[in-house]
Amino acid sequence: METVMINTDAFSANRIARNNKLLLICFLLLSLLLSSCESRWQYNANLFRIRDFSSAVADEFDELSITAVAIDDEEKIFSMTYTGPETIAEFDQIRETINDYLAGNPDYFLNDNYSITVSFYVYTGRLTSGNGMITNRKFPYDEKNDELYENLAFMEISNGYEGCYEIPQIEGHCTTLKGIALNGVPLDDVEVLKNLPELESVDLISGYSNSERSQLQLALPECKVTSVRQST
Repeated sequence: METVMINTDAFSANRIARNNKLLLICFLLLSLLLSSCESRWQYNANLFRIRDFSSAVADEFDELSITAVAIDDEEKIFSMTYTGPETIAEFDQIRETINDYLAGNPDYFLNDNYSITVSFYVYTGRLTSGNGMITNRKFPYDEKNDELYENLAFMEISNGYEGCYEIPQIEGHCTTLKGIALNGVPLDDVEVLKNLPELESVDLISGYSNSERSQLQLALPECKVTSVRQST
């Protein structure tokens, strides 16, 4: 009789343990669901908030998708990610369109000293690869420096996607850029950069030797050429 009581107690303990595990799993699943719903709600709320701004850009492009939007009103930080644009010309057209919209709407909230960063991504199978970025930050790779340009005057061009970008593709575009960053872009035909009348700085992110940086500095004596490291 005593042995039966011990087995019954053990069975009850095991059942309680299983129930506790099930409750924990249900709680975690519910937390994930609520978090996902909250994230989706915030994404939609941000999209609604920038509807006029994003419509001004969408009107210029047939294939354009916003995959992420983040707005921090306390820190005055705005970031968004587009998929669709793939060429330097398209990056620059979007940059100019955004600048025109902000200039034409001086009371728009992003004109209140917000840091603005717009990234461009291309889907490559299951992965995404960053192609470029435009921003009003003067030093986007220095988290401690929040100095801003008056508009989106900085562009990063990255060869993270099949190595398709070259400096000659800049020709005829980007004429109002003040800063440019090159990531894995071959330093050929740098004469093209001399045709950017407002260019003040060139950041070299990766794939460049000290000799290449020095040669580019000699070719662009009016610009500050710097080797930088992206934060991870």
